[in-house]
Amino acid sequence: MTLLWIALLPAAVTAAWIRYRHVVSGNVYAAPTAPTLSQLHPSTPWGTHRHQHGARWLHEIFERSAAQFPELTALSVPETKESLTYAALDQLANQLASVIGDAVTEPDQVVAVRLSQDSATIVALHLAILKAGATQCFIDPDAPDQLLLRVLNDARPSLLISNALPEGYAGKFLSPEQLLCEADSRLSSKPSTPWLDEPRDRLASLFYTSGTTGHPKGVECPHAGYINLAQSYATFYDFVPGSDASSLTSSLGYDGSISEMYSAWVAGCEVVMLSKSALRSGPDLLPVLRDAHVTALFCPPVLLSTLTAHPERDLPFPICRYIVPAGEAFPASLIEPWSRARRQIINTYGPTEVSTDTSRQLLRPNEPVTIGSPFPGVSYTIVDSDTLAPLPHGAEGGHKRAIY
Repeated sequence: MTLLWIALLPAAVTAAWIRYRHVVSGNVYAAPTAPTLSQLHPSTPWGTHRHQHGARWLHEIFERSAAQFPELTALSVPETKESLTYAALDQLANQLASVIGDAVTEPDQVVAVRLSQDSATIVALHLAILKAGATQCFIDPDAPDQLLLRVLNDARPSLLISNALPEGYAGKFLSPEQLLCEADSRLSSKPSTPWLDEPRDRLASLFYTSGTTGHPKGVECPHAGYINLAQSYATFYDFVPGSDASSLTSSLGYDGSISEMYSAWVAGCEVVMLSKSALRSGPDLLPVLRDAHVTALFCPPVLLSTLTAHPERDLPFPICRYIVPAGEAFPASLIEPWSRARRQIINTYGPTEVSTDTSRQLLRPNEPVTIGSPFPGVSYTIVDSDTLAPLPHGAEGGHKRAIY
């Protein structure tokens, strides 16, 4: 009897958590039936999210959740009051993909987007580009024209979606108004893309990073690496469809945006897109996070220092029960306050070249801040900075290679 109670304890905790969310929000996905022992200890790489079994493409992760949970909220934008269900976002993305697909005729062609990240349309474009069998490349709308042209000349997109045609650019161009107008007349089914054949070969994203030279350099990221990333989130977080939500704080031109969106979508949960102005609002962001019931807050550590010195009071559990810092080292001084009341700080690490995150560490007070251990399906090798030869255990090296 004792062993049976231990086995069923996670189910009881999940039921209590769902009951709490029902009380605070009044509108959550119906609680699942009590899991079997095999469900409590899943053997699949997708954990309890069995509907993702067999997913091979990044956008397919969203599509599978859209098929499983069509009426649940997939994306919300608190600033504009937009809220789209999985079915609605999937339909919009398919219509946009039908238009974008006219400009995509072969594998790994780039579709570039230069738009402000202030509405649900830009997230639909992310999905649409992948559905069209193209490679996404989002460009900062505030970047100077010289930098923009450098990126465009290097990426050579088959289509640029932007509010204005850059001077000196002769490639195919569509404004968002033209794109949406044409999409309205299209069917909601996505185009046929026969070249989506091998996830290790086909590219999902082209991200431009400054590196050490100060000039933008394109980093090509295949679908396969992102599938491994999504699997790591599926098995790590205890997200419940219709109850949990992750924040989208990164620009879609930054690789961290993939983690922020698909950590939720892999589980049938909600992505809450936060505007730049909201992220700069300091304590005014607190009610936004509470009202949106954000479960996992992805953010640079500096944001935490502007929010509150008392997160256990101003963001009561389970709001923001996961803090996922990115972009800079996490200050040790923030660990204690942001670990109070069962909140967990999940420090992640991984360069763009290996599909964003490849390791994580739960930070605890009075313990070293590290990048943690590799995800399942990832191995780290410390190599000599000159020869790149593998070093023995315990030795210090100048480079780290991650292989998935």
